[in-house]
Amino acid sequence: MVLRLFPIFATTILYWTIYMQMGSFFVEQGALLNRHVSIPRLDLQFTIPAASLSLVNTLAIVVLIPLYDALLLPFLRLIGVRMTLLRRIGAGLAVCAAAMIWSAALERRRLAMFEAGEVLPGPHSATGAVVNLSVWHQTPQYLLIGLSEVFTSVGQLEFFYDQAPDVMRSCSMALQLLSVAVGSYLSGALVWFTTAYTRDRDPEHQGWLPKDLNRGRLDLFLLLLAACMVLNTAVYLWVARRFEYKAVTHQARIAAPRKPPRPAPPAPRPRSALVPTAGAS
Repeated sequence: MVLRLFPIFATTILYWTIYMQMGSFFVEQGALLNRHVSIPRLDLQFTIPAASLSLVNTLAIVVLIPLYDALLLPFLRLIGVRMTLLRRIGAGLAVCAAAMIWSAALERRRLAMFEAGEVLPGPHSATGAVVNLSVWHQTPQYLLIGLSEVFTSVGQLEFFYDQAPDVMRSCSMALQLLSVAVGSYLSGALVWFTTAYTRDRDPEHQGWLPKDLNRGRLDLFLLLLAACMVLNTAVYLWVARRFEYKAVTHQARIAAPRKPPRPAPPAPRPRSALVPTAGAS
């Protein structure tokens, strides 16, 4: 019963590989964008930490999950579209690919501005010069990753839970966590392989992913991830079309009735009631 879930498990690993870029290259990309915010009316100026934009992803999930249940599902039922769990997962994979395409386009624009000399004056980031392009341009890619989680991550949990019998439910639910772990390791391996392969073929030995991203081609790496996700989504659709849902019966767990409490023993009579008084005959 659990083995038939492995094709779905295998085709969702790459999703988590791309998801891990949100905590690595998205942050490095944001550090090379203009993070300065000025509000003249309030005489307020501050710098946004690059990693804090992940809050956009969290807020997107909090807002979009209720909207998915309250608006999208009723609308799809109204037009006669049945959103199965596998369709939900597949929609998230497609949205994830769109997030990579957006981030690659943003990186291509950032590199073009750097080559044109549109660099902010003053101290640079630890990873390179900062271009005069607002960090808020990263908002769509964080939103798209959040939307993909609403589809794929939640759909994965529901799918593995729904398609597992009671005796194997804990094992099946662990597949979701295993896909996250394997995807994380695959992300590190892919970065290492890409760096080693492109560095050997670069005359300056920089490669696509050097420490200073202004000298690299992060945009090509992100496009590579997008292309891999498109191919992975096609394989997933082929697998999902051949998957047969099983009517798994889940036994209702009813607590055993409690035994009625034993009656309390009668209270002992007072000693004065047992000992006759002096005037009694």
